[in-house]
Amino acid sequence: MSPEIALPQYQRLREDARRRRMLDRVDEILDALEEDPGQAWLRAHRFQNPPLWCVTFDASGEAWAILWSLDQEDEGRVLVDYIGSASFA
Repeated sequence: MSPEIALPQYQRLREDARRRRMLDRVDEILDALEEDPGQAWLRAHRFQNPPLWCVTFDASGEAWAILWSLDQEDEGRVLVDYIGSASFA
């Protein structure tokens, strides 16, 4: 996870008991990315500049997104760049 954006957001989710369902959904997506990032539902949305994949999901009535990419040096490694509101989508 990017230490500037994704990791702090993930840590805030872990610390907020009121957002447990949201954290569970984020964990499901992260587990799926770790298992097989080639799954079609994880690649439904693509940004070209910068080249990122986007997974959107409902988080208690709010649209959220996880932006990720494959490491250019290690194609088997997933880089999570953003976890948060999908207001940009």
